Amino acid sequence: MIHYDFKGRLQYIPGGALSVNMSAWPAAVSGNWWEPTTGTFTVVAAYQAIGAASLAASYVNLANPGTYDAAPGTAPTWDSTNGWIFAAASSQYLTTGIIPNSDYSVIVRFTSGSGYLIGTSSSRYGETPVFTLRQTAADRNWYNNGDRYEASTWTSGVMCAAGKVAYKDGTSQGAISGGSNTWSYQFVIGAQNLIDMGQDGYLTGNIQALAIYSTTLDATQVAEITTNMAAL
Repeated sequence: MIHYDFKGRLQYIPGGALSVNMSAWPAAVSGNWWEPTTGTFTVVAAYQAIGAASLAASYVNLANPGTYDAAPGTAPTWDSTNGWIFAAASSQYLTTGIIPNSDYSVIVRFTSGSGYLIGTSSSRYGETPVFTLRQTAADRNWYNNGDRYEASTWTSGVMCAAGKVAYKDGTSQGAISGGSNTWSYQFVIGAQNLIDMGQDGYLTGNIQALAIYSTTLDATQVAEITTNMAAL
């Protein structure tokens, strides 16, 4: 007798034998891409622009819809393949309502371009302290409390600042030096939030997914979320 919950494939072999292929059906994907399966964490927001049903749907905080949903300052364009498509000349950015401190973690899957993927600051002049992830033509910068780590450019992938550690495609790049800080102003996506001068450093490029945590992710967690984001 074959139980009805069987999830493999049966193949008849001449002579009366049965071949059982238990891997014929793919395993179901469980959990959410922003939730690592190890350690502790607190996710504040998770946004997925790639594969979203619409631009409006891409703004929803999947981890807690209705709280910290993204909202357009000036809306980027969008398609389901590239996600949010930012053009610096159009001064496009999204607000989040999320005010970080130095223990926060931010992880972003991006494609090409230059400018700020996400950021906040307290001052235009001197730009200290800051918490930003930035692309430039020559390198990628992770800033946390005015200190930074720099790496050579790469055109697409997953960039993360987990507290005071910089990660490129899931691999630690080293420490971001400096002390702790709490900001008074929110993260914006696609620019740096400079309160006394408005937004600055507008992004030219695409963002496929982004998540923000109020805890510092460890290396294992960052690697797992990076793999999940890359598979979207």
